[in-house]
Amino acid sequence: GLSYTLLFYPQREGRLEIPSFEVRYTASTGYGSAPTPFQFQTSPLFVDARLPPGVDRGGLLVTTGSFELESSWTPRIAGDGPVQLKVGDALSLEVTRRAEEVPGMVFAPLPVFSIDGLGVYPASPAVNDRINRGALSGNRTDAITFVCEREGSYEIPEMRFQWWDPDREVLAERVIPS
Repeated sequence: GLSYTLLFYPQREGRLEIPSFEVRYTASTGYGSAPTPFQFQTSPLFVDARLPPGVDRGGLLVTTGSFELESSWTPRIAGDGPVQLKVGDALSLEVTRRAEEVPGMVFAPLPVFSIDGLGVYPASPAVNDRINRGALSGNRTDAITFVCEREGSYEIPEMRFQWWDPDREVLAERVIPS
């Protein structure tokens, strides 16, 4: 037999309907016999999606028992003081998120920044999912480059990433400081 697994990741709360769809295939009853066409309609599927308590409404929430976040700045940021740059210099941020049982495309994109005096150039995300014996591991890497367009003092806002751990029933959060 042949089976296909379809994964659904609700992106909003409420009662959701996965409409019925048509399935068509042909199969032979034995070697050398003519294939017989088959066709049927699936039943619709209804899902009641709920948000865990404390979740920011309107954002994408990842549900996983295993979440990792790595971030790095180029040039490297040392200490808590301001970064000293000149007009024309660039500062880049790379953010990698990984989770088990979630594809990388489910992670929300990084926030859109508009900072007067800084050019903001987001790169296309890199999504790299792995499936090993049915176990899915999702990975998404985003990058943003900030270019100093004129002298001044600027603050890049902090970034917050929430996920729901269904095993521990905990809403967890990681922050990349401003």
